[in-house]
Amino acid sequence: MSNTVIEQNRGLVDMLERIFRVLLNRPSFKNNVQQILNNIDADAAPQLARTLLWEDMAFTFSVLGALPAIANVFIRLGNEIVKQVQEKISPEMISGFMESLARDVDVEAARELKQNFTEVWNTLEPVVTAAFAQGKEAAGGENEPLKEVAHGER
Repeated sequence: MSNTVIEQNRGLVDMLERIFRVLLNRPSFKNNVQQILNNIDADAAPQLARTLLWEDMAFTFSVLGALPAIANVFIRLGNEIVKQVQEKISPEMISGFMESLARDVDVEAARELKQNFTEVWNTLEPVVTAAFAQGKEAAGGENEPLKEVAHGER
């Protein structure tokens, strides 16, 4: 019975891992993903952003409310990916791969994103840091200043 309870209490990320474990063993799935990736239309992204933000504000804010959980997933996912890459792929191979990827990045759009995000972050950082400190304090942990983490100082 305890296995049944555990099975029923699995979350979204666990479900996605199980689904991808199956799908990644299917050549048709990988071919379909490759076709989709070959047709990414970055120029349509601004309109997508406007639709996601303004078409249904209640939906938008419900998604925004899930951002801490989503961020935690991506933080843990990123940490594990970095650990796996460090353990299993040579630095030379990673450098060559990243160099080839970097050639295709829209540098001007990335600069604009950095500038816009920095402006928003400078406004929100004191609020986020205060909330983070309160959460850590309530949990009895030490506060690692969020500003230092965000600016790569730690």
